[in-house]
Amino acid sequence: MKNYTETAYHRAQKKVDSIKVFYNHIIVYLLINIASILIWFFVIRGFYATIENQGFKNWIDANFLFFSIVWTIILIFHGLKVFKGDKFKAFKISVFKKWEERKIKEFMEAEEKLKRF
Repeated sequence: MKNYTETAYHRAQKKVDSIKVFYNHIIVYLLINIASILIWFFVIRGFYATIENQGFKNWIDANFLFFSIVWTIILIFHGLKVFKGDKFKAFKISVFKKWEERKIKEFMEAEEKLKRF
């Protein structure tokens, strides 16, 4: 029973650690996106008067917007992985599954070699 309790404790500790990492990800996301918006609004838009090419202005705006959208999508997937766990594993691409299995096998073999010495 003690092993089960220790295993459950380690799983719970791992879950708490992954939630902490996700919350830190949210904080960094918010700080950088707020800084990005402020830079765009106060600095980049200040240079718009000197830029004559409208296409370049649109390109700058699109890049600031694209950055935020892509990071938001990444944050959503991170949250799904942290809070949905096993349910989210169904969405993994088979290439990633094969890679994970190969790496797990590799690490287990390396650990087994260390035990022999």
